[in-house]
Amino acid sequence: MPGNDFIESQALTSAMSQFVAEQQIQDVGGMYPCLKIDQGGIKPLGSRHRYPLYEVSLTFDGRRWIQENHTTGKRIVLRYPWEILARSQLADLRFDDQREAIEHANPLRAKRANKD
Repeated sequence: MPGNDFIESQALTSAMSQFVAEQQIQDVGGMYPCLKIDQGGIKPLGSRHRYPLYEVSLTFDGRRWIQENHTTGKRIVLRYPWEILARSQLADLRFDDQREAIEHANPLRAKRANKD
Protein backbone atom coordinates (compact mmCIF):
# COMPACT_ATOMS: atom_id res chain seq x y z
CA MET A 1 0.00 0.00 0.00
CA PRO A 2 1.92 3.08 -1.23
CA GLY A 3 1.98 5.95 1.22
CA ASN A 4 1.81 3.83 4.36
CA ASP A 5 5.35 3.71 5.78
CA PHE A 6 4.66 0.74 8.06
CA ILE A 7 3.13 -1.43 5.32
CA GLU A 8 5.86 -0.48 2.84
CA SER A 9 8.55 -1.39 5.38
CA GLN A 10 6.87 -4.70 6.22
CA ALA A 11 6.49 -5.61 2.54
CA LEU A 12 10.21 -5.02 1.92
CA THR A 13 11.11 -6.97 5.06
CA SER A 14 8.92 -9.87 3.97
CA ALA A 15 10.47 -9.92 0.49
CA MET A 16 14.01 -9.79 1.91
CA SER A 17 13.28 -12.54 4.45
CA GLN A 18 11.88 -14.79 1.73
CA PHE A 19 14.88 -14.13 -0.56
CA VAL A 20 17.38 -14.85 2.24
CA ALA A 21 15.58 -18.12 3.07
CA GLU A 22 15.26 -19.25 -0.56
CA GLN A 23 18.91 -18.49 -1.34
CA GLN A 24 20.06 -20.02 1.98
CA ILE A 25 22.05 -16.90 2.81
CA GLN A 26 23.66 -17.00 6.23
CA ASP A 27 22.83 -13.88 8.19
CA VAL A 28 23.37 -12.45 11.66
CA GLY A 29 19.69 -12.16 12.50
CA GLY A 30 17.97 -8.94 13.26
CA MET A 31 15.65 -6.66 11.39
CA TYR A 32 16.30 -5.08 8.01
CA PRO A 33 17.02 -1.34 7.93
CA CYS A 34 14.72 0.30 5.38
CA LEU A 35 14.96 3.67 3.67
CA LYS A 36 12.09 5.28 1.79
CA ILE A 37 13.17 7.43 -1.14
CA ASP A 38 10.57 9.64 -2.76
CA GLN A 39 9.98 13.25 -3.84
CA GLY A 40 10.31 14.29 -0.19
CA GLY A 41 13.84 12.92 0.10
CA ILE A 42 15.25 10.02 2.09
CA LYS A 43 13.48 8.80 5.21
CA PRO A 44 14.60 5.94 7.48
CA LEU A 45 11.69 3.65 8.34
CA GLY A 46 12.05 2.13 11.77
CA SER A 47 9.76 -0.47 13.28
CA ARG A 48 8.57 -1.68 16.64
CA HIS A 49 6.89 -5.03 17.26
CA ARG A 50 5.22 -6.50 20.33
CA TYR A 51 5.03 -10.27 20.73
CA PRO A 52 4.08 -12.38 23.75
CA LEU A 53 7.79 -13.12 24.33
CA TYR A 54 9.55 -9.82 23.45
CA GLU A 55 9.07 -6.25 22.33
CA VAL A 56 11.69 -5.37 19.72
CA SER A 57 12.47 -2.29 17.66
CA LEU A 58 14.72 -0.97 14.94
CA THR A 59 15.27 2.78 15.09
CA PHE A 60 17.54 5.33 13.43
CA ASP A 61 19.11 7.97 15.67
CA GLY A 62 20.26 10.23 12.84
CA ARG A 63 23.59 8.46 12.52
CA ARG A 64 23.16 4.74 13.28
CA TRP A 65 20.51 2.02 13.19
CA ILE A 66 19.80 0.50 16.61
CA GLN A 67 18.14 -2.86 17.27
CA GLU A 68 16.67 -3.22 20.71
CA ASN A 69 14.88 -5.84 22.74
CA HIS A 70 12.90 -3.72 25.19
CA THR A 71 11.94 -6.78 27.25
CA THR A 72 15.50 -7.95 27.98
CA GLY A 73 17.37 -4.67 27.55
CA LYS A 74 19.56 -6.11 24.77
CA ARG A 75 20.73 -3.31 22.46
CA ILE A 76 22.88 -3.55 19.34
CA VAL A 77 24.12 -0.55 17.39
CA LEU A 78 24.52 -1.64 13.77
CA ARG A 79 27.93 -1.20 12.19
CA TYR A 80 28.78 0.12 8.77
CA PRO A 81 30.06 -2.55 6.33
CA TRP A 82 33.65 -1.30 6.50
CA GLU A 83 33.56 -1.58 10.29
CA ILE A 84 32.38 -5.19 10.13
CA LEU A 85 35.24 -6.22 7.86
CA ALA A 86 37.74 -4.60 10.20
CA ARG A 87 36.30 -6.31 13.29
CA SER A 88 36.06 -10.03 12.75
CA GLN A 89 35.38 -10.53 16.47
CA LEU A 90 31.86 -9.21 15.85
CA ALA A 91 31.03 -12.19 13.63
CA ASP A 92 29.22 -14.00 16.46
CA LEU A 93 27.13 -11.00 17.52
CA ARG A 94 23.53 -11.87 16.57
CA PHE A 95 20.10 -10.36 17.08
CA ASP A 96 17.67 -13.26 16.70
CA ASP A 97 15.20 -11.83 19.20
CA GLN A 98 12.46 -11.02 16.68
CA ARG A 99 12.75 -14.45 15.01
CA GLU A 100 12.57 -16.12 18.45
CA ALA A 101 9.53 -14.04 19.39
CA ILE A 102 7.72 -14.93 16.15
CA GLU A 103 8.50 -18.62 16.59
CA HIS A 104 7.32 -18.47 20.21
CA ALA A 105 4.06 -16.80 19.18
CA ASN A 106 3.49 -19.18 16.26
CA PRO A 107 5.22 -22.56 16.80
CA LEU A 108 3.61 -24.06 13.68
CA ARG A 109 5.27 -21.41 11.51
CA ALA A 110 8.63 -22.25 13.07
CA LYS A 111 8.13 -25.96 12.32
CA ARG A 112 7.29 -25.19 8.67
CA ALA A 113 10.39 -22.99 8.33
CA ASN A 114 12.63 -25.69 9.79
CA LYS A 115 11.34 -28.26 7.27
CA ASP A 116 12.46 -26.16 4.27
